[in-house]
Amino acid sequence: MKLFRLAIEPDEEIKWHSYATAENSSQVLCLNAFGSLRHSVFDHVRNKLVAEFVTGAFDSMATDGRPRRWSIGVEVENPDLLGEHGGGTQSTSIDALLTTTEDVVTLEAKFDSDAQNGFGSCSQPGAKKCSGNYGPGSDLKGGTSAFCRLENWDGLRSPRLYWALGKRFFQPALFQPGRKCAFASYHYQLMRNFLFAAAYATQEGKRRFGMLIVCPKERTAVVRRQLETIQNGCSSRRIPLSGCTAEL
Repeated sequence: MKLFRLAIEPDEEIKWHSYATAENSSQVLCLNAFGSLRHSVFDHVRNKLVAEFVTGAFDSMATDGRPRRWSIGVEVENPDLLGEHGGGTQSTSIDALLTTTEDVVTLEAKFDSDAQNGFGSCSQPGAKKCSGNYGPGSDLKGGTSAFCRLENWDGLRSPRLYWALGKRFFQPALFQPGRKCAFASYHYQLMRNFLFAAAYATQEGKRRFGMLIVCPKERTAVVRRQLETIQNGCSSRRIPLSGCTAEL
């Protein structure tokens, strides 16, 4: 897939995915669509286009008259939000971050093979550093009593804030010790994107936040099934199939 000339700024540093040069790169697709909209040539239509796109999923973000001014960021990282420092691991990277003075939406783009494979999982159980359960005894590497070893320091890796933040939004049953970890598999990437939106909204004083997943209609089967399972884990309400949203 060819990268549009307006998709990135001349001095913008992008962490390219290993498959970015492929014809079916979801990263390039997302940069073409949302990165290009940041350019001044789209000033007259940007707010209308993004508003229509977002409010098609989240009607609570709609306005009665003129749409709010939308800002767009691509490949956005903020390790402070979720405590993702050190250890050589990748902090949560948001494909596109859409914001107004009132709203924030994290967008994850899946296009072809990544849509068929679904969302990323936690590496700890596969690396035999974790038992795959939540509760004391799960830390196979450090042998600590932590419910999740990611909540402890591990060398230069800082404690992750996933569980601490998640207690505001997910069902209490997920935090019962001894049960299979709710985030060990594909829920892991979904949870991180959702909590990034929640933490960003809190930090920046946004009233509403959401997580939006986009992929081609013929590639929705796996993504839809995985999204439904994490929706059922949200504590306050049944949330729309297009994403997760909450009022602050």
